[in-house]
Amino acid sequence: MAREELRALTGIRGIAAVAVVLYHVGEAVEQRFGIPAPAPFRHGYIAVDLFFVLSGFIIAYNYMNLFSGGFDLRSYATFIGKRVARLYPLYLVLTLVYFVKNAIRGPGAAGSAASAGDWAANLTMTHSWGFDAPRFLGVSWSISTEFLVYFLFPAMALALARSRLAAPLLAVLAVASIAMVALSGAGINGPLDVVREGSPLPAVRCFGGFVLGVLAHRFRPKRAGRAALRADIALFVAGITAIVLVEEGLDAAAVCLFPLVVALLADGGRLGDTLFAGRPVHRLGEWSYAVYLAHFLCINPALGLAGRIAGSRANVLEVSAIVLTLVPVVALSALLHRRIEVPGRRLFLLVLPPMPTARHPSPTAGAGES
Repeated sequence: MAREELRALTGIRGIAAVAVVLYHVGEAVEQRFGIPAPAPFRHGYIAVDLFFVLSGFIIAYNYMNLFSGGFDLRSYATFIGKRVARLYPLYLVLTLVYFVKNAIRGPGAAGSAASAGDWAANLTMTHSWGFDAPRFLGVSWSISTEFLVYFLFPAMALALARSRLAAPLLAVLAVASIAMVALSGAGINGPLDVVREGSPLPAVRCFGGFVLGVLAHRFRPKRAGRAALRADIALFVAGITAIVLVEEGLDAAAVCLFPLVVALLADGGRLGDTLFAGRPVHRLGEWSYAVYLAHFLCINPALGLAGRIAGSRANVLEVSAIVLTLVPVVALSALLHRRIEVPGRRLFLLVLPPMPTARHPSPTAGAGES
């Protein structure tokens, strides 16, 4: 039986995808025109860490009970198959699109001189597991690392069900992972902005956020009706505090607040639903995977047009670049979601055996498929 969708979590995923787009637009404007990106745009990379926390929470919500009573190969294979069905169709199409785009640009572009090993790593989504393989699709490092932690999730679920020590141990590992990345000195525009090829740090970054999301589900607060206002106040304070921490360069501390934000949003409070569960934002959340993967296709054409419109007027150029990127990105993402992502997922799921029934029914309501 499919779990009830937590619309606020879908919605905030859409906002996070837009934050990543704005981050990359700001970078591109600065590189091409020498205009510094607005301060909020420079920290948009942290939205990827929010993706990891959201993913851990929703995967735990949907599948924790499947593995908490024991492990069997069929359940494991079906779980991984469902994750491949979710990620791979759109990933494959856009990886090939970006490869062709880069090949047209000529030598030096990512993947333009790819070896058989590079192709194998990219086509199997393993290229950011610490291998020194170029990414054909630049932002796909996060897809690859998330695919890696999916293989670890059943063991996490089983450990959390069988040992009281598992939760504190995983919490320590998660915080240590995030601290390791933040202290590595490899960040581009912030301590956690670590995406380097050939390094295990991007996978460590993903692991930390994902585990925090799993733990947020494990210890999700249960709000009674009279506590609704307190939950909304806690959500507001936690969200504002996380934003301030990011602005101050305290990425690791901000990410450690994300699980609380996600758990409170999942609780269905009025504030979260008002901000993120409405139809436009929810729809954007449904398209968020396509927004994330496809947005680089629109940035350079948008910047060229913005430059012709704005001339030397910096403010006009920035606004034009944002609008001329976001409008086609959203339109293209809606099309990709409807024509490739959804039908591709259905096609993959046709060959999978039915998901086995969870051994212990969950007492809580859940979110839709991540």
